[in-house]
Amino acid sequence: GRSKLAFEALLAERRGRPAGGGPPRAAVLRASNMIGPPSPATGEGRFLQWLDGVLACAVGDTARQVGLYGDEVRSFVYVVDVARWALAMASVEHLPDRGDGEVSVYNAGGAEALSRIEFGRRVCAVRGIDPEKVIREEKRADVIGAYPSPLDIGMDIAKIVRDFGDTVRVTPMEVALKNSLGIQ
Repeated sequence: GRSKLAFEALLAERRGRPAGGGPPRAAVLRASNMIGPPSPATGEGRFLQWLDGVLACAVGDTARQVGLYGDEVRSFVYVVDVARWALAMASVEHLPDRGDGEVSVYNAGGAEALSRIEFGRRVCAVRGIDPEKVIREEKRADVIGAYPSPLDIGMDIAKIVRDFGDTVRVTPMEVALKNSLGIQ
């Protein structure tokens, strides 16, 4: 969090509103947990690909159930949506001016905030796996030495939807998951 805020402050200092006023000249798109296909450059996936793999391994082996947090909420967003939103922001002549800062800051999250266990259930649904057989709920709050991060960092995307309208379509989670995992 601190490094993101430091970057936003530096951006405001160097690319904020022009002297004498006017709309912001820079915008920040705060992306959340992005999901998408593996990187074309490295072939590596991220959380989604890891989760898909461990859920597949747990099928038929209850000893390998996957523990997912039920109390940690995140906004998972499809990488294609984030790219489309960034392009929409870069394509406008003037950024919308709400008078709320030197730099326009937008959240880029999914349509709904999900716990990690609910996200796992959605992956199971597109794979046709019974989540009750492969997932067990855990609580991050009970983990000794849990990393210092709020349990709920769902992102409100109302501002970007308001300012960029129809260009900010959110791909339904089921479609994003199928596309990301190569499911027809």
